[in-house]
Amino acid sequence: MSREFINAIDEIKKDFNSLKVNNEILIFGSTCMQDFLNESGIRLYNDKPIKKHPTYTTIADLKNLLSEIRKFPPSKRECFYPSGEHFIYGADYLLINVIEAAEKINAKYIYPTNLNSSYGFIK
Repeated sequence: MSREFINAIDEIKKDFNSLKVNNEILIFGSTCMQDFLNESGIRLYNDKPIKKHPTYTTIADLKNLLSEIRKFPPSKRECFYPSGEHFIYGADYLLINVIEAAEKINAKYIYPTNLNSSYGFIK
């Protein structure tokens, strides 16, 4: 693991240390998170669907995806999100943020969304 990536993880952990929230559900995303996870090969579950967010994943599955992505340099990760152009370049940093947030709130169900946060995640 690069020193830069380790430093990023440390900074993210510091930022999330102040969270005092417990919630079994975390919804995260932007305009392409469902698409990214659908194409990435990560295991997605649908036995507890939320309207507009039909699948969820887990912390363990996200950690596995992060581990797989980190095996490749940023310029060779397109196999994880073929239609995502340059998005995949920084997906590892995105995933450490999501994993840390999920761990801090004890999320069991992590729902990716394609909705931008300005629309509100739960509708």
